Amino acid sequence: MTYDEVLDDVGGFGKFQRRIIALLCIPTLAQGALVYMQVFIAGRSDHWCDVSHWRNEDCRQWNLTGSGCMSLKRNLSTPWIEGSRSKCTKYNVTGQNLETAFENYHYFSESNIIKCDDGWKFDKSVFADTILEEWELVCDKAAVSDIFQSVFFAGYLIGSIVFGVLADKIGRYYTFMIANVLSGVCGVLTAVSPHVVMFVILRFLTAAASYGTSLMCFVIASELVEPSHRVWTSVIIWIGFGASSMCLAGLASLISNWRLLIAICTLPYLAMIISYPFLTESPRWLIARERYDEAAKIVRRMAETNGTKVPEDIKAKFVDENELAKEKATASAWDLVRVPTIRWYMVSLLYNWFVHGLVFYGISLGTSALGVNVYIAFCLTGSVEIPSIAGSIVLMRNFGRRRTMIFLLLTAGMACFATIPAPPGPWKAAIAIFGKFAISMSFLSIYVFSGEVLPTPLRSFGVGSCSVAARVGGIVAPLLLFFGTHIASLPMIMFASSSVIGALLILILPETSGKALPDTSEDSVNLRKKLYRHLPEDDERKDAEVKV
Repeated sequence: MTYDEVLDDVGGFGKFQRRIIALLCIPTLAQGALVYMQVFIAGRSDHWCDVSHWRNEDCRQWNLTGSGCMSLKRNLSTPWIEGSRSKCTKYNVTGQNLETAFENYHYFSESNIIKCDDGWKFDKSVFADTILEEWELVCDKAAVSDIFQSVFFAGYLIGSIVFGVLADKIGRYYTFMIANVLSGVCGVLTAVSPHVVMFVILRFLTAAASYGTSLMCFVIASELVEPSHRVWTSVIIWIGFGASSMCLAGLASLISNWRLLIAICTLPYLAMIISYPFLTESPRWLIARERYDEAAKIVRRMAETNGTKVPEDIKAKFVDENELAKEKATASAWDLVRVPTIRWYMVSLLYNWFVHGLVFYGISLGTSALGVNVYIAFCLTGSVEIPSIAGSIVLMRNFGRRRTMIFLLLTAGMACFATIPAPPGPWKAAIAIFGKFAISMSFLSIYVFSGEVLPTPLRSFGVGSCSVAARVGGIVAPLLLFFGTHIASLPMIMFASSSVIGALLILILPETSGKALPDTSEDSVNLRKKLYRHLPEDDERKDAEVKV
């Protein structure tokens, strides 16, 4: 009897598991907000050079107050360059009061233009308070905010490596506790950062820790439920991530202070501390570490909560399963490079995971450039992540993995191309949201596809390497969006062309729908052959659930 069979006997998706999964959805919900927060805390707004000695002057002689007076000051101090008001230069009005500048305005010329030397004024109609305004990250420093988001995704990359290794060394439970506390503490410290350097360091640490937390959420949940329920476990936790986008849009529209927004979005991590007594170590990890008594104790607790009976002598069963698993683990990571066919599989998978990270986060973070209300647009782009789960499952089951991936990547690419000529507004936003829907479905599909292509001994390492490639795509996405401020169509051209190339590279991979999971490198190579073992229809459904 295997561990999975023991789970089936004691209740593989009973009260015990449902309670833990409900708790694990909380930090996953918070993590989505931390990822996309940049859209609001670093939202770009119109800005122009300030004139310090005009700050206390009013415009009563022209019967202007408030915004009317501000507009007059801007018009008098800001030159027109290439058909628009300059954001980074002003007329040299040193020593001139407002009335004198008004009288001499027609004498101003290019020879009077200087760089901003008194700071900037910001349009607060969309974003009332941002890090761009507080630390004046505009003009010569305009790239800094996008670099911040790239640094955040770099934290993701480091977190996936560090906490993945830590989870194998000290266990899922303690790794989750460490990552969760670090996420909460670093998040709160980020909210009170007095300096931009401290802010970016803490965002990096928060990203690494929060990814460790979400990674453990998926691992713990999947290792506590029986195979037939793992797909739904993944769906439930992924829905939490998608729902966080809608929650973040609502919070950001109500909370204008960026520091307060970060603090509130971080609170779920700190609140999770009270849940530690209700969580548990993964019995599967304990079995792999030959800590059979502890694994058996957790299984008995599971059975008691679920109202079931524990099979006899489960410790001996765990010992037998562990010894058998050691005998089967014959392949090495070197096979990913040594075997030509698997090497080409990895080329296709690594590139496509990179593309999915690039396009998925690129569209999400570029919401403010669509020409519509940023809060509504962001909410809609986030909402498509939820139906994309069902959509990807339906497409894969009916059309296979390869055709589904090619179709979705081409659809996402065409949507990105279509946004280029579209004028800013509802139509541009609708096309971009459709592209996000396609790449979201594709992102979920490639998780399944990758696990089906790689052999069992290499599956975890191979998919982990692909996940790193996706993190690199996330790092590149904000940098492309920054270059888009100079060449507007560049980001979408790169997103679109990358998606199309990715669709072509999918042709390298074999169709895996209805086929048994490869256990060896030879099995993985033989997936292309028609004689490779197929699953009966009923077993195919169950196997698809195991793969996810």
